[in-house]
Amino acid sequence: MNLPEYKIKSYLRSLKAFLGYRADDKWATEFNLSVPDALGLMLSTESYLEHFLSRYPLRERKHREPEVKKVICLWLCEFAVGESK
Repeated sequence: MNLPEYKIKSYLRSLKAFLGYRADDKWATEFNLSVPDALGLMLSTESYLEHFLSRYPLRERKHREPEVKKVICLWLCEFAVGESK
């Protein structure tokens, strides 16, 4: 699945707001965890992902779930190579 760049950026903004992202120390204030740990929880525990998806209308959630998972994986890859902003 290829996502347009604008969609990736939009999901990243939403994820950063949801996590309470602090760029200076890569911290997720909402969960009191590092961002990579919080993103990992979102991928491994459905309730965290469902909590994020609850901001979208019910009929859109199933369609958005794979897109959000892909963006989370892309963001984790950026952390892995040290390019995350």
